[in-house]
Amino acid sequence: MRPLASIGMHFEGGMRVPKIGAWLENYEPKVILAAFDERAHLRIQTIGKDGNILLEKDVPTNTPLTIPWPGPGDYFVEASVGAKPTAKIVQILSWSQLMIVPVEQPESIRVGEWDISGALIRLVNEAK
Repeated sequence: MRPLASIGMHFEGGMRVPKIGAWLENYEPKVILAAFDERAHLRIQTIGKDGNILLEKDVPTNTPLTIPWPGPGDYFVEASVGAKPTAKIVQILSWSQLMIVPVEQPESIRVGEWDISGALIRLVNEAK
């Protein structure tokens, strides 16, 4: 038995942005190419007008690969073993692109005379 695809791609590490699925600048993911072959061809290029190829080379499989991501942007990551490719898009955001979302209903816990809400600790009579 053999899987239908001869190569798989996933990412590990970095810091993901919740609900967006992007990574933060300076905390990008490592790429792991899962395959039975010892090496695979990896190609990474920017998405946009220029479409610059950032990396194109044969790399080892089944091991985390540190990629020299140039910064915020969208990247097309393609890997192949023979004629069977797989591809994914990686989005990297700058910290300035993050939006602060207000908390709709703050959660707190009461411990004796103290009200604890995240890092804020107040006496119950001060909490109101």
